[in-house]
Amino acid sequence: MEFIKNIKLVTEILPSFNVRQLTFFTSLNYYIAQNIDYEYISYLEMVFIIEQKKMKQRLKVLMKFNNVSSLYVKNLGGNYNQILGFEIEDKTSSQWEKSGSYHVKDYEDGILDFYCETIEILTVNNETDF
Repeated sequence: MEFIKNIKLVTEILPSFNVRQLTFFTSLNYYIAQNIDYEYISYLEMVFIIEQKKMKQRLKVLMKFNNVSSLYVKNLGGNYNQILGFEIEDKTSSQWEKSGSYHVKDYEDGILDFYCETIEILTVNNETDF
């Protein structure tokens, strides 16, 4: 998972981190803005929750997906949105378009599916006593 920029923000707190631990999200923000080359591209920011009940630990992870394409979202609503099979596939060696570098999806229920050029972790907040 070294392709995720700032992954150490999570792995310093949770050394065994795997994206399959991102089992639900509480926020999804899609927008279009200029990148550093002054090109308009799409971005998707999501807040994921990781719960480690054995350690009484809860992490809020804000992730940003850059240059998003083919965004598909279904069945959202309620007090949280569960993802049962979260996966990020590295497609960098087989894609012509940069926006297809990574395929992000919920392979179990198909709630979320899109492609993006880069992925980064913006913030990680550690909460206890939840």
